[in-house]
Amino acid sequence: MLNNQFPNAKKLAVHFEISHRQAQRDLEYMRDSLGAPIEYLFAKKGYRYKESFILPTYFIDKSDQVILEDLSEYYEGLFEMGLKHYEGFSDLLKRLSGQEAIKPEQVIHLPVAPFVATIEFLEGRSNFRLIQRFCIKELSENRKIFEFTNSELFIGLLLSCGTGFRVESPAWLRERVVQISEKVIHSNRF
Repeated sequence: MLNNQFPNAKKLAVHFEISHRQAQRDLEYMRDSLGAPIEYLFAKKGYRYKESFILPTYFIDKSDQVILEDLSEYYEGLFEMGLKHYEGFSDLLKRLSGQEAIKPEQVIHLPVAPFVATIEFLEGRSNFRLIQRFCIKELSENRKIFEFTNSELFIGLLLSCGTGFRVESPAWLRERVVQISEKVIHSNRF
């Protein structure tokens, strides 16, 4: 939508390897929950942004929320001990964690939207316990389905497993793994 390509639910479903109905729900979620100014153009048979819009790039889950709440209390204590340069920091963390109401002019969208991926481990013995907490289903000894909210963390843990793997789906995650791997390889060439 950013590049005036006017995708519709069918094109999005194919591109992201999801169902047509899931693509429709995602568009509704973007519009209704994230405030994306999406409109359907019948002449183009697809969607576009009515005005400039960028999706939030970080999603927090319940464990992130607990960490933010704990940090909020910690920095509030530092401020109360007289460390004035921490003023406002606790309030920011409270808003991010959902502890404190956010005023309309401070709206920040941090939805919990887990990603699902199917990974096949190709060789050797992997250090599977690094990512075991993300596993929601074992399809076979080497094929597993994972659910996660932070793709960069998940990719880092996958790369730390110490074995070859293949991202079966979704395609965007496979492409991101390739990008990160190529960057690491390029950075380490002498």
